[in-house]
Amino acid sequence: MKTFTLGIDYGGVISFAPEAYGEMLQRLQQIGHKVYIVSHALPGNDHQNRTEFANKYGLTDLTFSDLTPQQEDQVRQRKAEIVQQYEIDLFIDDSMERCRSVELVNRNCTCIFAPQGHWDLTFEILKTLSNENN
Repeated sequence: MKTFTLGIDYGGVISFAPEAYGEMLQRLQQIGHKVYIVSHALPGNDHQNRTEFANKYGLTDLTFSDLTPQQEDQVRQRKAEIVQQYEIDLFIDDSMERCRSVELVNRNCTCIFAPQGHWDLTFEILKTLSNENN
């Protein structure tokens, strides 16, 4: 079985269906894949929600909250650095610009753009990946 390392954004992706994503991501880990939450959050409750989600499903939370939404260039750069540092093969985000930044810095990473509100499409991709390893 070929394993992969997945990085996935919380806000705009997981946040639309946390229970369904949590179970799927947990399943991916159980069959040998690595899963990281790679997300930018506002300090306080926004960050805490991500941490609680990660803890509930046994996932690694790489959420950062030291940047403001106005620092979008730095947010994109930070995500790209995290993807590179953790050797993430597949990255899912709801921002096309963040996906582009990740792929420019990490040529071996495939980024899936997950438009907000279309969590079901991304979920189906993950479901397919989990079933390929059965």
